[in-house]
Amino acid sequence: VSVIDTEARAVMGTVTVGKGPEGLASSPSGDFVYVANSASKTVSVINTGTNTVTATVSVGFGPVDVAFTPSGNFAYASNTSSNNVSVIDTATRTVAATVTVGSAPQGVAVTANGLLTYVTNSFGSSVSVISTATNTIAPTISVGVSPVDVAVTQAGRAYVTNYASNTVSVIDTGRTAVVVAVTVGAGANPYGVAVNPAGTRVYVTNNAAP
Repeated sequence: VSVIDTEARAVMGTVTVGKGPEGLASSPSGDFVYVANSASKTVSVINTGTNTVTATVSVGFGPVDVAFTPSGNFAYASNTSSNNVSVIDTATRTVAATVTVGSAPQGVAVTANGLLTYVTNSFGSSVSVISTATNTIAPTISVGVSPVDVAVTQAGRAYVTNYASNTVSVIDTGRTAVVVAVTVGAGANPYGVAVNPAGTRVYVTNNAAP
């Protein structure tokens, strides 16, 4: 993992983690970064004060993404080859629960109120919604084909990129229902998605846009 000084816009260090690092997330406090190592069934915990790995958590096969609850007490890692999500207790750095979801889970995001975790099932057309209170599946929401990423807003919306449908599903997290599907263009293959800090814009990367 390259550590970039955002003011100098230069790499200030490199941290060795597990094999195939893919998704990563910073804890709400900014003290730690969790890295999903897709080829080594682990999540590396980086101390941002020292830029060293202070713990390695064993999870499922093919972890690809990770997201924290707003409290920072738990982190959710999607294991794409195990069809489940590991719930990591950040105090003990151990897996507190394992939640079975759909096929090939990929993107993961926690709502602003911390009540729900959204997981995209990329080999299908659904999003699994996990109750963070019980770590059980609340509803499963039908979206487009091959959902790969998800981002949530403070206002209670979840945006899901549907790779094979060339759409973005907009979910009302209060009602756990799709309110609209936005077409991003034929053959665009939308992939990554992010919301600006103000919550007024959603940016979508189109993997194969003409």
